[in-house]
Amino acid sequence: MESLISNYCQQNISPKADEVLYDIEKETYLEVYQGHMVSGALQGNLLSLLCRMMNAERILEVGTFTGYASIWMARTLTEKGLLTTIEKNDELEHRILNNFKKADVDKRTKLIIGDANQVVPTLLDIFDVVFMDAAKGDYESMFEDVIKITRQGGLIIVDNVLWRGEVALPNRKKIAETLHRFNQKIMMDNRVSQVIIPLRDGLMVCIKN
Repeated sequence: MESLISNYCQQNISPKADEVLYDIEKETYLEVYQGHMVSGALQGNLLSLLCRMMNAERILEVGTFTGYASIWMARTLTEKGLLTTIEKNDELEHRILNNFKKADVDKRTKLIIGDANQVVPTLLDIFDVVFMDAAKGDYESMFEDVIKITRQGGLIIVDNVLWRGEVALPNRKKIAETLHRFNQKIMMDNRVSQVIIPLRDGLMVCIKN
């Protein structure tokens, strides 16, 4: 039933992924290690809607991968808007930049290759939306860094917080236990209001109070 509902949702979204996004998703699956991590159209559409609802002009993404989710978000920006995205794996740089150019968002995106733990504290912008999708073990410390540069009323969106549902198990493996602690900590954090959406691997959406 779960896969049936997921397929139904995939078929009934608007707008659907265009040919460029479809090709990027397909190439990521076929050519990139752990290609299954690509966000997909359903999640991409939700990220796009959230950015549009926020009238976002400054977006930060921590963890670019091949740029699929970046493109969904960057397309919501005006000509004055900018998406800053950080990717640790320098081997993906050429692919990311090429994907941005194919999607015609290269002038609205700024790619930084480096360790987000070192890069984020140096950023001077204040962001309307932050999308965290990098090393899960760094989520707690990364959240502390990004909340400082998120505007009041801005969104912090965190991916993979359900970790294939393992966070709900009584005997969790290490990464699931780490994510469970993170989820519990943010639930109790009065600086934000949050909800976990059971989409794909779980999205936490926080608004900065």
